[in-house]
Amino acid sequence: MKEMPATLLLRPFGLNTLAIDVWEHTSEAMWQEAAVPALAIVVAGLVPVLLTLRLGTRKPSELLTRGTRASCIPSSRGAVLDR
Repeated sequence: MKEMPATLLLRPFGLNTLAIDVWEHTSEAMWQEAAVPALAIVVAGLVPVLLTLRLGTRKPSELLTRGTRASCIPSSRGAVLDR
């Protein structure tokens, strides 16, 4: 069974999620009405991706200045040096 029919069958009565709203509008070829909820889904998915990218590109020294403490620091040769 596909995900959308399962979502439609298992949802509480009167509850429409953004995905259901987009599916209902696109199935009736109402593309303009489906655009806003579809963009909301995309933006909601981009927020954790951007946060992960931003936190993942920080240097260990930047993490230490933000109040996080590390017990070891990786060296350039791959070995871990204890402090």
